[in-house]
Amino acid sequence: MLIERYFLLIEQELDNSPFVYHWIMQPERRGRTQGYLRGDVHLVDGSRLHFREYVDVTRSVERATYAYQYMSADQQFIFRYDNVAHHPYISTYPHHKHDGSDANVLPSSAPTLADVLAEIGRVMGLA
Repeated sequence: MLIERYFLLIEQELDNSPFVYHWIMQPERRGRTQGYLRGDVHLVDGSRLHFREYVDVTRSVERATYAYQYMSADQQFIFRYDNVAHHPYISTYPHHKHDGSDANVLPSSAPTLADVLAEIGRVMGLA
């Protein structure tokens, strides 16, 4: 898979979400199979999702780094998934979730954008 194909899949995921109102994504190609993308997603209730991924699609989709931060319409922190290596005591290190505050750190698998959008839909009561 080439990195452009992955970028297109992310765009389709955003376009197909029933509660995404508008989105802006800045993909950066880093060779044929690597890339960095940053996105800002506006949702129908005024909340927002900010995300970033550094991806290598040489053999499969491998996200070397990622962060998905969900904020309410009044810019209050709701949750963030990331794999920054700053909580070594978490059983799923470096993958974790900040839930409700930066201090509330929970074990987590490495979610995809589709997983995060599905969770947002549940939080909004739309899924």
